[in-house]
This record gives sequence, C-alpha cells and structure tokens, in this order.
Amino acid sequence: MLVFVLLAIGAHFFFVGMGAGDFLLLATFSLTFSSTKILWLIQIASAFGILVFVLKKERDRIPFVPCLFLSYHALLLFTMFSK
Repeated sequence: MLVFVLLAIGAHFFFVGMGAGDFLLLATFSLTFSSTKILWLIQIASAFGILVFVLKKERDRIPFVPCLFLSYHALLLFTMFSK
C-alpha cells in the first residue's frame, strides 16, 4: 500500500502517464487483496482499457479508474465464488 501512496505523490508532482487517483485507488484496493491479486487486477484493468480504447469512436485518452473499478469487482466476484 505504501508503494502506491508514494507513486500517487510522485504522480501529483511529476507526469508519469497515470493520475494520482489511479494509484490511490490501487492503494485502497491493496487493503483487501494480496500483492498477486493486485497484479491480476492491473492485468484485467489493462485488458478492459484496451477493449474500451478499441471500441471507442474517438481515439483519445481514456480514464483508467473505471477500468480499475470493473476489474476490482470482477476479481472480487471471482474470489468469492471460486471457493
């Protein structure tokens, strides 16, 4: 969690391609998931982001927070029902 908070502070002051809110949301999600599940969450969110970018008509920047939110809930449901 501390890594994501430090990345959020760095993203606030320097341009790193992601906003500080993305890292703060990942820090919040890291309270409920392990580090391997967080890596899966980022992978699923990236796949959602690529899918949204391909399906959009305009080719501009897309927000990553909704992709993180959808992947969090998909991973949460998978974790709950896989046991």
